[in-house]
Amino acid sequence: WTSQPKFLTGLSSEFARPTFAFNAATGLVDIVANAAITKSNVTTKPSTAGVGLQTTATGTNDGIYTLSSLAADTTPFSVLIVVKIGAVSGDVGLFQWAGSTGATGSPHALIKNTTGNLQIYGASSGYVATQTGVLTAGSVHSIVLTFDGAKAYLCRNGQMTSAVGPWIGAGAVKTHAWFDNGFNTVDTGNAVYAGAIWSGKALSVAKALALSRNPWQVFQPLARNVY
Repeated sequence: WTSQPKFLTGLSSEFARPTFAFNAATGLVDIVANAAITKSNVTTKPSTAGVGLQTTATGTNDGIYTLSSLAADTTPFSVLIVVKIGAVSGDVGLFQWAGSTGATGSPHALIKNTTGNLQIYGASSGYVATQTGVLTAGSVHSIVLTFDGAKAYLCRNGQMTSAVGPWIGAGAVKTHAWFDNGFNTVDTGNAVYAGAIWSGKALSVAKALALSRNPWQVFQPLARNVY
């Protein structure tokens, strides 16, 4: 008989190990080194796509996971978020790199839903990549943002939008990463199924696109015996 390789972290060996990853359906949370982590205003949300995490308050300082001491403004990074869209109205933050609260200064980087448009935002350059009209109420999206220190790539469900860099300017170092964060508002109807951060590493465009097509491949399946 043979057995699939076993990885103690529960993460695939085909991708560089994330600084932080979570799978809401299985409860997996994996953290590298000593990154401090907290949860704020969060509940679980059963759904046909698995159990999601959901913010329960609408203020600008709410987030699912907060990690301290992450990338400086010019440090490469990548982020994955799998999210079900609750509604399409106004400006709703899906992910951002910011200060100790979601409302601290300008975000270092932001992925947001602007009335159905998927956008990324840089601290000094404003909105630099947009996929228009792709977010609809009830739809599920796998979104990957990868930044190599000079150029950012936004991938969603196998589609890529590139942004000419540099798009993140100098300024205060942003210390916290927020999932389903309220910039400018929180949609409590959103549900986040999975997420991952690679601090200090930009995934290649090919890997980013691959993850946006199938985000679950970042997580290693449970070992099974084949007889």
